[in-house]
Amino acid sequence: MTQKAKFRKAISIFVTVLMVVALMPSMVFADTTYQEWSKADSLPTSGVYKLTTSVTLSDKVTVGGWASERPEQPTKTLVLDLNGHTITASSKGAFYVQTSGGLTIEDSSAEGTGKIVSNGSNEIIYVGGAFSMTGGTIQNDTSSYALFVNGSGKADVSGGSIINAAKNGYAVQVNSNASMNFSNGTIQNTVNGGQAVYVNTSAKFTMTGGKVMQDSTYSSSAAIYSNGQKDSSVTIAGGEVISKSIGIYSAFSPVTVTGGSINADNYAFQTRYATVDPAEGKEVAVTSGKSIFYTFGSSDNKVLGGAFDAPAIVKEYTTSDDNKKATISGGSFTTSPADYVDADSTAVGYTKPGEDKVFLVGSSKEIAEEVNSAVAGSTIDILKGDVDLSIAVDGVTISNSGDGNVTVNGDKVNQGDNIVIEHPTVSVTKPDVFTVGEAQEYTVSTTGGSKTGTMVKGYFKADNANIAKIEYYETADGNWYELTGDSFGPQSGFPLGDFTSKFRVTFTEAGCVNATIQIKAVDNDAVLAETTAEFKGVPAPHVHTPTEVKAKAATCTEDGNIAYWYCADCGKYFSDAALTNEIPKEATVVKATGHHAVKVEATEPTATDSGNIAYWYCADCGKYFSDEALTKEISKDSIMIPATGEKPDKNETTDVPKTGDTGMLPWMLALLLSAGGFTVLGIKKKHAK
Repeated sequence: MTQKAKFRKAISIFVTVLMVVALMPSMVFADTTYQEWSKADSLPTSGVYKLTTSVTLSDKVTVGGWASERPEQPTKTLVLDLNGHTITASSKGAFYVQTSGGLTIEDSSAEGTGKIVSNGSNEIIYVGGAFSMTGGTIQNDTSSYALFVNGSGKADVSGGSIINAAKNGYAVQVNSNASMNFSNGTIQNTVNGGQAVYVNTSAKFTMTGGKVMQDSTYSSSAAIYSNGQKDSSVTIAGGEVISKSIGIYSAFSPVTVTGGSINADNYAFQTRYATVDPAEGKEVAVTSGKSIFYTFGSSDNKVLGGAFDAPAIVKEYTTSDDNKKATISGGSFTTSPADYVDADSTAVGYTKPGEDKVFLVGSSKEIAEEVNSAVAGSTIDILKGDVDLSIAVDGVTISNSGDGNVTVNGDKVNQGDNIVIEHPTVSVTKPDVFTVGEAQEYTVSTTGGSKTGTMVKGYFKADNANIAKIEYYETADGNWYELTGDSFGPQSGFPLGDFTSKFRVTFTEAGCVNATIQIKAVDNDAVLAETTAEFKGVPAPHVHTPTEVKAKAATCTEDGNIAYWYCADCGKYFSDAALTNEIPKEATVVKATGHHAVKVEATEPTATDSGNIAYWYCADCGKYFSDEALTKEISKDSIMIPATGEKPDKNETTDVPKTGDTGMLPWMLALLLSAGGFTVLGIKKKHAK
């Protein structure tokens, strides 16, 4: 195939694909694409439509056809989006859903204002096939039905509202073998004498969410009223049932409640075969203004759990001998259910500080788990059944008003008795530290509480071997005895009470020892009281062996020291003979003063007088230096320059008197000159020192 032919083939395939895609919406999505309905006097019988206007019907709309039984999937369906508009039914009703048909009502308007309203004496929507509702409102204003599910019809309501606003009218009736599942939305009767949900013959009503509301205050009115037989049923697994009279009425058909809430101004249940048993992870809350149950003869109502707020458990419709009334095996109540608790369950009245009393029913284990966490100031009254409690805190009051076996922390509470829990205690009082090698005392104190008089033994368990021995003081003979094991006290035990016992411990070496002190019952080895304590061993105090060091003055070049005392064993210095004032080694030193030297200028020697070199002299230490930095010490002799001793020049004349000259003046002058020379020489020598 040429390149050009290949290109043409590719173009052909591409165009074909585009055509297929263009046709897909009409082929694949034809059943889910909403078509607009604009006629104001009629409605389609099948298809998927959205209203663009309100409609007033002159006749009912039939969806589907007759069949011997309802198919699993309708053969003909109508999906209708009210889109905020109103459908006014004809005098014959609005919709008639045959056995094979299916009708779905929706409302996509943001305000949710879509409605279907009545206009005659017939039901607005009759369902013999399948019906579902996700939005909008169906409102009955006549003595008929907003929704009537009959035969083998099936209704699923997951949104919207179904309302009856007429005396003797019905919001919903489920009849014959029909069934209805209600998961969200509202079903409501707003007037006296009307019905919200009415279940008849063998029909079944299941509620998992939403609200069923009954505003009628007639004593015979109920939010859910079942006139069915034993093969009929009402199941509540979620949602809210609210009634200004009775919550649920059922004379014969069974009622099962596994979740949700029921709030009734009169009785929550007027039933014969109701069972309240919350499913795992769900709660049931029942509030009633009069009593939980209003029972028929031969009633067999059961409560296995839930929370109930009512002034009474049962009001009897009849008082025949076979009236079984109700059996309770679980739940919480605001009034005592003790008369209705079954033989295998336990009932208690439980009051927490600052809260109202609540009555609990359950198995012995369930009750113990609930009340074992009681806080101080709580009261627990066992009304019926057996229970074994372990209360960890003091100040909880336990009473046994029933005839069961009640034990608290191992102690039996007899019928009619009450006890206030007071646990035994053990505590240790000790020094902060223990000196190694010395036996030092500590004390162990106990309180008996509710276990006073119980025969017990004490145990001391340490986590290491730094302790050489532990001794206890025997008050009977005034002697100390060493513990040979980890227990103390007589082998047969001693009666527990409010006592303080003396002990002493000797450490072998320094370190910390964590000890556990226990008080155990002799008969069953149960720990009645326990505490832990840290024992700290420290070395014995050091005894100094000081040496006195006399004070020494500092010189120009050498440090001196103050008077101090030094311990060679520990290497510490002290400024006092009592060794109370420790000082650092540096504090003992008196620093050298340094030289204070004066410079002496150089002088030239003469024939008769010595001279000197330039030098520096420190009067403090009497030393001589040849440099200003005082780094070169010299001797005193080395600074002197001897006199030169030179004779006068020949040409020089002298005034020496001639021999034989008898005049006195020359001699006097010579004497004066000699005296002056000695004086000058004396001055020079003084400066040369």
